[in-house]
Amino acid sequence: MATTMTTTARAFGNSIENNCAAPVSNKKRPRDDELESLRKERDQLKAALAATQQELETLKKQYEPSEEDVAKSVESLRCDLEHQICKAMVWRPSCKTNGARLSVVFPNVSRAEYRGLIGAERFDKMSKGKKAEKKTFTYSAKTAEEVESILGDLPGASIRYGGWLSLSFQGQGLRLVYDTTTRKLTAAGKYVL
Repeated sequence: MATTMTTTARAFGNSIENNCAAPVSNKKRPRDDELESLRKERDQLKAALAATQQELETLKKQYEPSEEDVAKSVESLRCDLEHQICKAMVWRPSCKTNGARLSVVFPNVSRAEYRGLIGAERFDKMSKGKKAEKKTFTYSAKTAEEVESILGDLPGASIRYGGWLSLSFQGQGLRLVYDTTTRKLTAAGKYVL
């Protein structure tokens, strides 16, 4: 048994000596080739991504609406908003007491249209000092003058027997909430008899 252990130890020792004495070769291992090909592929993907981002920026500039187009769509939105508010003002018993609530939703409103609707100064004041990519913008028109600056004339609706419904300016007045993720504009307020 002792002889087998010594032969095993000698064989083990000889293999260690042979491994240590073997010269270091400059051969590339198969893993190095794989890493090199992966690095090349990564560099190609980075270059393709940069080209795609540059193309996207040029397309954004190309399809950006002009000032006249935004002004036309804001005027159309303003007319639609006034029409839908008047349409939503119907007689309810709460019109006699504290006012009935209304809410009108407009889909697919761009940020530029909302900015044009409430005014550039008001919009810039709302977005100033906060995150650049805010999710919702809320503007409350509390006085009749503010509502007239947004909608033109004050919305109102006639009801049966000669009554007239008009927007109330108690508390919030007219609230315009714009959600940038869904691109929805919600107009909410109260109206009284």
